[in-house]
Amino acid sequence: MERARWVAPLVIGLVGILISAKLIVGSSEYMVHMLDLHIVIAATLIGMAGSIPEHGLALIGANKAMWRWVSRTCCRASSRA
Repeated sequence: MERARWVAPLVIGLVGILISAKLIVGSSEYMVHMLDLHIVIAATLIGMAGSIPEHGLALIGANKAMWRWVSRTCCRASSRA
C-alpha cells in the first residue's frame, strides 16, 4: 500500500522529464536547421536546451529541501522557547 503512494508520482515525473526533454530538443533542432547555425553553436544550444528539465527538477528539489530545513529549524526554535 505504501509503495503505491510514491511509485505513481515517480513514474509520472520521469515520463514528464523525458517528454519535455524530447520536445525541447526537437524544437531546438528545428530552429537550428531553419537558422542554418554552425554545428558547434547548434550543439551547444541543443545541449543547453536539453538540460532545462533537469535544472527545473533540481530547482524544485532544492526549494523543497530548503523549506524542510526552514520548517525544522523553526519547529526546533519554537519548542525551545
